[in-house]
Amino acid sequence: GWVETRQPRVVWVMKRADNDYLVSNAQCTHLGCIVDWHTEDETFKSPCHAGVFAKEDGRVLAGPPPRPLDSLEYKIENGEMWVKYQDFRLGVSEKVAIA
Repeated sequence: GWVETRQPRVVWVMKRADNDYLVSNAQCTHLGCIVDWHTEDETFKSPCHAGVFAKEDGRVLAGPPPRPLDSLEYKIENGEMWVKYQDFRLGVSEKVAIA
């Protein structure tokens, strides 16, 4: 037998220019909750600890997050976007990938 586990992974994709995108892990870098898009002020916000991130580059605008949203590698092939999803250590200022 085997155990199959499914975990949802969320990314945010923001178009900056033709074939140039900001692709980010949607986890807040503070404690890992999923940030939401807020149209009224065009920011990403943490629902838990008042973290606010910029649309253009994911930088921290407010709150306790120790670093910007974690950017992810991507490529576009035949009109489809492929994202290399990764999780990163939370609550630290360095972007450290979790193996």
